[in-house]
Amino acid sequence: MKILSRCTRIKNGHGYNKNKGAHEKIYKAFKNGEADILIGTQMIAKGMDFKNVTLVGIITADTILNLPDYKSAERTFQLISQVSGRAGRGDKLGKVIIQTYDPENPIIQFASQHDFKNFYEYEIKMRQIMNNPPFTDIIYVLLTSQNENELIKTSNKLRYIFEEALKHEDVKILGPSPCHISKIKNTFRWNMIFKGKVVEYYYKINKILYNELGNSPISFSMDINPNNML
Repeated sequence: MKILSRCTRIKNGHGYNKNKGAHEKIYKAFKNGEADILIGTQMIAKGMDFKNVTLVGIITADTILNLPDYKSAERTFQLISQVSGRAGRGDKLGKVIIQTYDPENPIIQFASQHDFKNFYEYEIKMRQIMNNPPFTDIIYVLLTSQNENELIKTSNKLRYIFEEALKHEDVKILGPSPCHISKIKNTFRWNMIFKGKVVEYYYKINKILYNELGNSPISFSMDINPNNML
C-alpha cells in the first residue's frame, strides 16, 4: 500500500512548500491510482475530483470551531461539506468519517447531514445574539511590534484614549488582547475590536492610531468585517 502525504509545512510561523510543484505531482499521482491513501491539510478539500475515492476521514473536525473568530462555525461547516464532497464522486458510493470531541455540536450535526438550511437559521440566530455581522459592523485593529513590553503598554494606553474619544458614540470596544497567533517570527501581535456603527468612525479611529503610533515602534492595520481575526 502506498501513501502520499501533502501537508503544509510550518517553519517559524509561516507555511511553505518544501518542493516546488509537489502539490501538482501528488495530485496527478493519486488521480492516476499510484497510491491508495492521500494525507493532507484542508487544501485537499478544494477543487480535487477523484472518481475512485470511497472513504474520507476528517481529523479533529472541530478545531476551527473553537477559534476566536465570529466566522469559525461557518468555516467548520464549509470545510466538512467540502471534504465530504471528495468521497463517492464516481459510480461507487462514498463514506465519510468525522472525528470530533463534540459530536453533539449543532454545527457538526448540520454539516454531517448536509443540512444547509438549518445551519443558516442556527448560525444567523447566534450572530444576532452575539451582535456579530451582519447585525453590526466590526473594525479589527491589529497591532504589531518586536518590543512586547512596549506593545502591551501602548495597547492599554490606546484603550483608554479610545474610551474617551468614543464614549458618546454607539461603539463597543473589545480588548486589547493577544492575538490567537500571538507571535510570528520576532513580531508580537495584539488586537482591538470595535463593534457598532464603526463605519461612521473609521477615520476617527484611524487618525487616533496614526497620531499615537506614527513615531513609535508599533505598526497597525485596520479591517472592516474581516475574513480572518486570528
